[in-house]
Amino acid sequence: MVAVYRHSDTGEIVVLGDCRWAPGEDHKCILPFRSYYPYSFPEPFSAYLVPPDLTEGERVWLKDIIEDIVSVFGNQGSQPGLESREAHWTKGDFEIQFDPKRDAPRLIG
Repeated sequence: MVAVYRHSDTGEIVVLGDCRWAPGEDHKCILPFRSYYPYSFPEPFSAYLVPPDLTEGERVWLKDIIEDIVSVFGNQGSQPGLESREAHWTKGDFEIQFDPKRDAPRLIG
């Protein structure tokens, strides 16, 4: 989540990431709170290096997951970026053993 406020006298810009707090009345909201995607990737592609002897159904640990998987839900938006997880090699692809609806924590407060 992000919002932008500007001080009425000085023009100072305040960027907020916490929707539970707002600056005083001497600030004007110029961008209301909204969700945004905080990650930027310089290259639009990536790949896993798969050993040639990996067999169907074999379990592996993916240390740097490529997929953009929501790992935490909160009152200030969701956080993509599941970093590592067990996966199974199935039908020429990794089946990551994580279901965001079931496994991702939900933070409140």
